[in-house]
Amino acid sequence: MRIIGLFNKPSVKRIINVEMNSDLTFRTQDNNILMFYEHVGEGAIDYDTLIGTKSLYPNKDLYLIIDDSYEGLLVQDDVKKINEMTGFKEVLICTSNEKLVGDNVIDLNFHLYNSKYDNINVQNHISNDSYLNRSKKFICLNRQERLHRLLTIDFLIENDLLRHSHASCSLHEFMNPLTENKSVEKFSWDNGVESAKEFYGKRLYGSYSELEKFKPSEQQKTRLLNNLPLVLDIPQYNMNPAELPDLEKYFNEAYWAIITERDFYRSDVYQGWTEKVLKCFIYKNPFLVVGLPNTIQSLKDYGFITFGKYIDESYDNIQDDDKRIQAVFEQIKYLGQLDYSELDKMHRDMKNILDHNYNHYKHLNNSVPSQLINHMQGWFRN
Repeated sequence: MRIIGLFNKPSVKRIINVEMNSDLTFRTQDNNILMFYEHVGEGAIDYDTLIGTKSLYPNKDLYLIIDDSYEGLLVQDDVKKINEMTGFKEVLICTSNEKLVGDNVIDLNFHLYNSKYDNINVQNHISNDSYLNRSKKFICLNRQERLHRLLTIDFLIENDLLRHSHASCSLHEFMNPLTENKSVEKFSWDNGVESAKEFYGKRLYGSYSELEKFKPSEQQKTRLLNNLPLVLDIPQYNMNPAELPDLEKYFNEAYWAIITERDFYRSDVYQGWTEKVLKCFIYKNPFLVVGLPNTIQSLKDYGFITFGKYIDESYDNIQDDDKRIQAVFEQIKYLGQLDYSELDKMHRDMKNILDHNYNHYKHLNNSVPSQLINHMQGWFRN
């Protein structure tokens, strides 16, 4: 459980004093019950089980925290359903989906507080301060195909920038619009039952629905099929998200990162960012974001400094998906036309920004989620 893990931080323990029960609930200071429900993956919340939990604790006030802080998959309709539940003294929704609103909804992006991921230990990390003689202009990593990621890779290929990039992108069996059922790499589904369409079709955010509507040109098909899959030269590398390597070597060899975020097309229900941009902070890389509108602004709101001095970041304000992705591509093209000495000079000029983001990220990572703590203190004082 992710938010539960935050309660092991000494800084949090000093503020919130709760004791874990054998069933992973917690006893509060006034001997009532605090329960966490972690929402991950594509399934719906099990409301019946949550409501039924109340019978296990007669004569107790039951506080519930819905933990959607990692994937941010809840939408506004879920907030309504959660608030219609009965039997709880208070319910708090912690989410990384910045689109959600409500008196009991707080913005909590667990990625920011996650101390260890992809073999990165945030607090123990020592930065690389060498800016000289990098061998690539870009790094662009893509574990799963999504339409905006395929379009980005295709843009790099079409503009002869792939040879100037460390890039990865898989090619799996659900890419029928591109492959027309030709034999490609097979994806191993955990349950071995659902087809790729059934699995990804559950998602509101960017995957199968966009790919299914994708009508690639013959040139796009040729470019992508002739180049995919793209795999970095890492021994024993696999696609398991729990075992991803840190890839610091590749970040250190590239001047700019092209971050193809989790989602691009569903700004009507989602807003937010993931650990992908945080890696740029810890590795001191400037970046462009192929993602939802207002992603850059959200990072600024957290106190990070982005790179409007060097590129036109107005793409972040564009709501129209087609226009936004073309605006990002224009900035990639601009950087791609610079020679390596110009990129090196630019990189050294932005040292203060990169240092600020690195130190600010470490500070936030070691801090406490103040909104959550303040809310819980309000509960337990009543």
